[in-house]
Amino acid sequence: MEERAKAVEIPADKLKSVINPWLLGADPEFAIFTPPRRIFNQGEFSCNFDATSGAGQVGHDHGGRVWELRPTPAQSSYALLMNIWRLLGDPLMQPVERFKWKSGGLADEDTIGGHVHFGFRDWKPGQLESLSGVTTNLERLDILPSGEGPARRQVNPEYGNLAGQRSSGGHVEYRAPASWLDRPGQALAVLTTYKLAALEPTSTAWRRQNIKTDYLDWVALMSQRDVDAFILWRLIEKRGLEAVQADPNTDFRPNWRKADLWA
Repeated sequence: MEERAKAVEIPADKLKSVINPWLLGADPEFAIFTPPRRIFNQGEFSCNFDATSGAGQVGHDHGGRVWELRPTPAQSSYALLMNIWRLLGDPLMQPVERFKWKSGGLADEDTIGGHVHFGFRDWKPGQLESLSGVTTNLERLDILPSGEGPARRQVNPEYGNLAGQRSSGGHVEYRAPASWLDRPGQALAVLTTYKLAALEPTSTAWRRQNIKTDYLDWVALMSQRDVDAFILWRLIEKRGLEAVQADPNTDFRPNWRKADLWA
């Protein structure tokens, strides 16, 4: 399965073209449902574990109601995506394999987040402003969920506000986005976009009235310099923007089990 999941054509000269010098991390959350109740990450369904091969951990928040992935950070957003894929497919997740896994921004009374971590100690001028604008624009493109993203901020304004951030452990964390686990392509788009926006904040001045064209032109331009942008650009070119868009009402688990991870 892993070899198939990695079956994206990447020219050899692109493989080392990661332009950010720092590590990228994330702790995306999700909820698990079996009608008419939620499945908590505790008791008989507990999946808190240290995964093998340095793949990271699965934990919980909100008293176990919300599940949380803690993948090993990587310089490449594609490599980070593969670490997420390994966690979601770990045999220790088998107890909840038969239930619905929900991403997005809301699960009953709980908010769900897709925090992104950057491996530098302090924010530089313009970075948070750029990331806030990127969040709004990704919601306009429905790459972050256009409905549940803003709704999450209304439910918990402090937790999901556009400039939400935290510094700890020698890195910074951007906390505004809803979760982005609906499909692997969406995760790649969100992680890559935030990575490059943090690296070059002034590059993301996309026009609201022309947001789709401006965003795709930006990805295409960045693809000439960064391997993650190249993979994202090839995916959108081949499958269309819908391959990276949100679908928070879906059961996202099957999307991470397909032989073609981008389908």
